Amino acid sequence: LYMRKAFAQLSELEQAILQLKVVKGLRWQAIQKALVKAGHPWMTPNLLSQKKRRALKKLEKSYKKAMAKKTVSKKTTRLTTMTD
Repeated sequence: LYMRKAFAQLSELEQAILQLKVVKGLRWQAIQKALVKAGHPWMTPNLLSQKKRRALKKLEKSYKKAMAKKTVSKKTTRLTTMTD
C-alpha cells in the first residue's frame, strides 16, 4: 500500500522508466523506443539510466516518509489508548 502511494507520486515518465527497466527488465534501447512511441522525448541510454537512479531515490524517500508517518500514527494511537 505504501509503495503504491510512493510510486504514484513519481512522474509519468519516471513510472514508465521503472516499469520498463525494473519490472519488465528491458534493455535501454527497447525502453527508448517504447518511450518515444508513447510520446516522450528521445533520450540516450545514459540519460535514461540517470533518470532511473533518481526515480528510485525519489521512490525510496517517499516510501520512508510514508512509513515514518505510519510509525508516528501507531505511537500516537498507543499513547492515547494508554492514557484513556
